[in-house]
Amino acid sequence: MLKGALVSLAKKMGVFIGANHTIETLMDANEQLFVTLRDNIPVVGNSGALMECVIFSKDRPIQLDALLSSFYDLVRPKIKITVLYDASTEKLLNSYKELISEVTELGISWVRQKEFRCDLIGILSNVCTPRVFFLVDDIVFTQTVNLDGFIQFDPTKYVCSLRLGENLDFCYTTNQHQPLPPFIDFRNEQFDGLCWCWSEGKLDWGYPLSVDGNIFDTREVFVMVQAGSFRAPNSFEQSLQIFNHIFQRRLGVTRRKSAIVNVPANKVQNENKNRAGDITAEEMLWYWEKGLKIDHVDLTGFNNRSCHQEVVFKFIPRTSVKHV
Repeated sequence: MLKGALVSLAKKMGVFIGANHTIETLMDANEQLFVTLRDNIPVVGNSGALMECVIFSKDRPIQLDALLSSFYDLVRPKIKITVLYDASTEKLLNSYKELISEVTELGISWVRQKEFRCDLIGILSNVCTPRVFFLVDDIVFTQTVNLDGFIQFDPTKYVCSLRLGENLDFCYTTNQHQPLPPFIDFRNEQFDGLCWCWSEGKLDWGYPLSVDGNIFDTREVFVMVQAGSFRAPNSFEQSLQIFNHIFQRRLGVTRRKSAIVNVPANKVQNENKNRAGDITAEEMLWYWEKGLKIDHVDLTGFNNRSCHQEVVFKFIPRTSVKHV
């Protein structure tokens, strides 16, 4: 499956595979072909910025507001954010329009979803940084983050993660304890964190291709997106897993404490049967229409045990917190 997808993509990209440059010699378990395709893409970095972030959102404007508010409160330096969003009803769409109008000063790029895969390819084609990471709208930042510390790690050799930390000994999605992998301490003036081998990790600690805050080489993401077939964030993440054996050979890097938590209060998709809470999108919309928002500050410093963890939201008037 992977070989066919990469060979097809190689032809589209004009990468020549001839008699002296066969599939067999290009590939060590497909990795060399993957690298060849990656290196055929020009290195990006014209903006001088560190990395960009792409956020996926559907039917959850109030939860997206909490993510954006926590992002701009706790993450430094400021980076470009693109939000790819979709709304199932006119009321939800109007709520997104309200949110967009409330955060105009943040300079976010907004893309209304038409066809998810094509939209994502278009967004990635305009990324001007060598690194990119994804977030989904039910994530909240809980700790201060300096992204500068991750720049020293080559994303073709390391997968840095915002979602992991030594506080995570439980996997919510499988509802079981997860052991911490053997760590190597890494400390310098820019970073204080942990390294491990993805191949030695279990559950979340062995899952490098997550779209919940793992940092990737932009060119590699573009190759994987072009080779994959998907129609929404969940199937996008699933499509990345055909490259898992390549990324298992890399090292993971994370802070000692996870910087984000995914709060699975509800489900707005039918691509899988992931666990989630029972607060419907309609209930959350009711709070937004009443002029309320999630108090993201209430979650600052939250000590989660799992990448995903249900919490009780505190709601406050939208006018009481200013975006910075």
